[in-house]
Formats: sequence, structure tokens, C-alpha cells
Amino acid sequence: MRLSRVWFSAILIVAAVSAAVLTVSQIVLAGPLPMSLMTSAPAVVSYQGAVKVDNRPYTGDAYFKFAIVNANGSKTYWSNDGTSAAGSAPSAAVKLVVSNGVFNVLLGDTTLGGMTEPLTPAVFRRPDGYLRTWFSRVEAGPYQHLLPDRRIAAAPYALNAETVDGLDAAELAPLNRPAIPAAADLKIVDQAGDVGQYTAITVGRDALPVIAYYDVDNKNLKLAHCEDTACSSAKIVVLDGSEDDVGKFAAIAIGADGLPVVSYYDASAGDLKVAHCGEVDCSAGNALTVVDSDGDVGQYTSIAIGRDGLPVISYYAVSSDDLKVVHCGNMACSSDNTFTTPDSRSGMHTVIVVGVDGLPVISYSVPIDPLKVTVI
Repeated sequence: MRLSRVWFSAILIVAAVSAAVLTVSQIVLAGPLPMSLMTSAPAVVSYQGAVKVDNRPYTGDAYFKFAIVNANGSKTYWSNDGTSAAGSAPSAAVKLVVSNGVFNVLLGDTTLGGMTEPLTPAVFRRPDGYLRTWFSRVEAGPYQHLLPDRRIAAAPYALNAETVDGLDAAELAPLNRPAIPAAADLKIVDQAGDVGQYTAITVGRDALPVIAYYDVDNKNLKLAHCEDTACSSAKIVVLDGSEDDVGKFAAIAIGADGLPVVSYYDASAGDLKVAHCGEVDCSAGNALTVVDSDGDVGQYTSIAIGRDGLPVISYYAVSSDDLKVVHCGNMACSSDNTFTTPDSRSGMHTVIVVGVDGLPVISYSVPIDPLKVTVI
């Protein structure tokens, strides 16, 4: 019993005096990654910490568990073996050597025992990431949560990545992509009838363009997934081919799951609809949802992905002449949606983005006041 007390006391000392520094220098924090980085060479994060036991630097083998959580520790974004939920400790541990109190680890390095979950850029797209660490001198435990959780911050040179060796970013060609040609390289993507109104474009997780647009002849919502960066050829699917007149005012974004999500207007029913793709090219597993059917709603849609990884959509309610916003409860916007009306004096031509503070910002027009901007 006395030994148990001594061990518990030592663990408490570890928690009280442990210190760590976290830098993110190999993660691309903005923009799509080439597939070569996303598949063959997962990003890793260098983490260094210090451990003292009985107020002395510890030396020897030790076992650690790691998770990236939100600010209050109630959500897990990543853990070393993918088993952590709601901020709990992962099942597996990573064995490390501690020398004179110092240990080093590459988070996301799947060549390490117990580190089976790779890191992806999506983990760091949330502004509230904290590294949570557990420590034990024996693999069986018990494991002590080392306090406090460490806030993840960009390395100084990553913040200055707009320039490289004095060159402005505009002077550099994107990774794995050809430089922009001197003359416009025009491609016809779809010429099956009268197509191409209400286009919206983004770049998918495979670094290729994805385009949503309206088929005038068939009154359908269509999507083209380009097969190269110039869109010389594309896989074309009818995303919503219902008998209604659907697909006007399309807007597109890539969700936190890496899949396209499209907001658009059902002109026949007067509804706001969302299509969430099941594949990167929307070839299978697509889910169509009527998000708002309260009157004639859904024109001038614009979509962004919020800091929680879920879609947020601005749009115009024709019946009530309002600017409306819906924050989706899941990636398909099929449940637990939250609706707000930021402006009841009209709200056409909406455009929504998420600011650096994580809050949506919307520009729109009102007939009596040509341009408005609101932050919600």
C-alpha cells in the first residue's frame, strides 16, 4: 500500500512539472494538398517534452499516449491509434526513450509502435487544437494525464510562408501543378445541350477541380470532376436528376470529410437543397436533403465550411424577403440544423466565408442599400 502511495505521488509530480513545446512546420495549413502528400507521405509533427519524477529528470523507457482535442477537451480530432473519443486516453501507447528528462516523438509517424493513426491537414483546420498527453513508466499503466493540454500553434516561418527566399507566393507554381500558361487554356467540359449556368467551382482533396452547374435543357443539377488540373476531360454526373427544376444558384465546398457538398435551389418546390457526395467524384453514395422548405427559399446560395467542420449556408428567402443562414448539424445537413435570419430587409446575391476568428462573414445586396456585410 505504501508503494502505491509513493507511485501516485510521483505521477502527480510529473503532471505538475512536465513541460512541452509543440511546433507545426510540416503541415500545410491552407489550400489543398497534392495526392502524393496525402497518401504516400503523411505529414508528421515534431513534439518535444520534459518529464520529472520526484522532481528529478527522468531517464529510461516510458510509455506515452497522445490525442489532439478541442479547447475544453470534450472532442477528439486525432489520437495515436484512432481510439480516443471525447478526449479520452487512446488504447495503445507509444514507447519512447526519455534521456535526462527529455523525450522526442514525431506525431503521426506510423512506423512507431502504437502510432497507427496518420496525421492529415484536416486535423489542423480547426482553430482550437490542443495536444493532450498521458505518461506511464510501465505499459500496463496507470497513465497520468499531463496538465495542461498544449495549444497547437504554427511555427514562425510557417506564418511567413507567403514569401520563400524573397519570392512572393504569386511567383511560385503550386506543388505538382504546371505553371499558369501565358495564354488562356480554354477547355469545353460539357456540351451536351444547354448546360453551364449557375456554375460553382472548388478544388477537391485530390487537387483536381470540381464544378457544380445547372443543365437548362433537363432542369438538373450536374457535377463535373476534372481528371486533370486543366480539366481537359472530366467525369460528369447528374447530381440531382429529379423531375423538379433543380440546380439553380449552385454553390460548392469541400467538407471536413474531403467530399464535395453542394447547396442549390429547387425552383419547382421553392426549397433549399443540399447534395453531399459519397465519393470525391460524386459517382456513388450521394445524399440529397431538403434543408429549408419554409416558403419560397434557397435562391442565391453560398456555402462555406465552419470551424467545426460543418457546412454553413447563406441564401435568400423570397417569400419573406429575408437573408437566411443555416448551420448544418452534419455533413449532409440532414438533421440538427440551426437557422438564423441576420437581416429581414432582403438578402440577395449572398456570398459567405469563414473569417480567421472562425465566424461566418456574409456579403449581400438589399435593394434600398446596394451592398451589405454582416458577421454572425
